[in-house]
Amino acid sequence: MRFSLELDFLRFFRRNQKTTDISQEERSVNITSPFLGLFGRNTKSGVQVTEEGALSLSAVYAAVNKISSTLASLPLNLYEETVDGKRLAKEHPAFVLINSEPNDEDNSFNFIETMLSDALLYGCAYALIERGQLTSRPSALHPLDPSTIKAETYEGQKIYRNTESGATYYSDDLIILEAFRGKSPITLHMENLGISSAAMEYGARFFGTGGNTGGFLMTDKSLTDEQYHRLKGTWSNQHQGINNAHETAILEHGLKYERSTIPPDQAQFILTRKFQVEEVARIFNIPPLLIQAESTTTYNNVEQILIAFAQQTLIPWARKFEMELDRKLIPERERGQYHSKFDMRSLLRGDLASRRDFYATALQHGFMSVNEVRRMEDLNGIGPSGDVHLVQVNQIPLDSAEAYGEKLTKTEESKT
Repeated sequence: MRFSLELDFLRFFRRNQKTTDISQEERSVNITSPFLGLFGRNTKSGVQVTEEGALSLSAVYAAVNKISSTLASLPLNLYEETVDGKRLAKEHPAFVLINSEPNDEDNSFNFIETMLSDALLYGCAYALIERGQLTSRPSALHPLDPSTIKAETYEGQKIYRNTESGATYYSDDLIILEAFRGKSPITLHMENLGISSAAMEYGARFFGTGGNTGGFLMTDKSLTDEQYHRLKGTWSNQHQGINNAHETAILEHGLKYERSTIPPDQAQFILTRKFQVEEVARIFNIPPLLIQAESTTTYNNVEQILIAFAQQTLIPWARKFEMELDRKLIPERERGQYHSKFDMRSLLRGDLASRRDFYATALQHGFMSVNEVRRMEDLNGIGPSGDVHLVQVNQIPLDSAEAYGEKLTKTEESKT
């Protein structure tokens, strides 16, 4: 019944669209079908907005790509908590899945990038957990198309149904990565994105017509249908399109031309596009600088902007991902002992001068060893001697100061 109803809507839409095309051919009447919302969400700007279609906007593409690719480029490891701290748990079955090869077709970079970009566009990303036949441990992770997954409630339990295959999944069967409240940023802000898309289309049409704005051809005489169509066709062929740009128009029989649309400069076209780029940056919580938007950024504050991007944008997504992986891939008996974590140190550390000062202080006060400093710079250790923690000799406990002073005094007296 439902499938038949959808076909009826489709047939009605096609008939309505055909009628619209005919009427436009006759008198250039712009009719918007009320059923376009079934196949794409209409906005007040007159432009349809979909999740995949939003990627045609350069600001959306840049924001989604920047967030997803940056997080995917960071090492994602599985650690085991031990008495002496933590270590890489390379022998654990989940290590390979999250660190290098989630399935036979994807590497971990592609998997994380796909999951995060789906969550940014659709509000939710899903990956099916394949488990071994002899054990319940995960053996592969397969990303699913979020546009085909529908969340439902069945007998008080939340389930996820694949609208294409008809398969039903429970929460434990899926890795689920959600945006804020599981809502699609594209859907929530489709009016904003509609303005961006409309501005882009407006610019494309303006330059596609050779920079000519629309207008009216007016005459006091009444035209027959044949004269109307001939005049319309002649004008379109000779004065529209990039190849006819700046052609001189010759008007006969008392025809007058009057411009009907606002030129881009008067419509503040450039300012509108710049503002919409900032709006996209605000939607995705990303500094405008990172999507090549104009800003008051200077060389001195670039580092702080990048650190803010890591702290305010990437870390929340990383924590969501880590907690979901731990909950779904680590057996309950091992939770607390094993945990996944993105290595964010490369993003959070400062420039060379700042790191040098930090390392010098760390070595002088003894809370880091030479080998620990070298590991943070991705360098090999210098052997067991590099694990020794050092302190300055002039820094001693207060209760030892008197004895140390007497020792120095006796040394000086013996010299004299």
